[in-house]
Amino acid sequence: MTPKTKNKGNDVSAVSTGPAMVPAFQSNDATAVPTDPAMVLAFPTEPSYSNKNNAHKVLTSSNDMLTKIDLMYLADKMVEKGIITSEQKREIVDDRYHGLSGFQRINKLLDHLRDTVEVNEGTFQWFIKILNDYNTVWSKSVAKKLMDKYTELQMTS
Repeated sequence: MTPKTKNKGNDVSAVSTGPAMVPAFQSNDATAVPTDPAMVLAFPTEPSYSNKNNAHKVLTSSNDMLTKIDLMYLADKMVEKGIITSEQKREIVDDRYHGLSGFQRINKLLDHLRDTVEVNEGTFQWFIKILNDYNTVWSKSVAKKLMDKYTELQMTS
């Protein structure tokens, strides 16, 4: 049973681990460890080469789905997270810099994301959260598909 509680206007799922309640994975911190049983399997507490490699594989193999992401939204979030700089964002988002098509610009942004996932597995967790926070049926569906692929790769690794 997973009870819902209100925490000053924010919905917080909780997982019962005995008498104390532990909040489910809701963190913006890429190093946070999820407590939701479904996410614990997907994100082990100790990152390994295999985990980073699997996250990178998922993002690379899902390129078609990911090119439909709102470019400005993702670029802003990536600047906040420190994945790209403001200058890199400007070069990618503003087509006057390189004359890139929309498809090329989103791919360039996703290249930065994939490169960061290779060195920091937590970036993949963050990206899944960003897709869920975008709060559309499409973005939530993509987040679920990416998680399913990641979990499948983890089970076979």
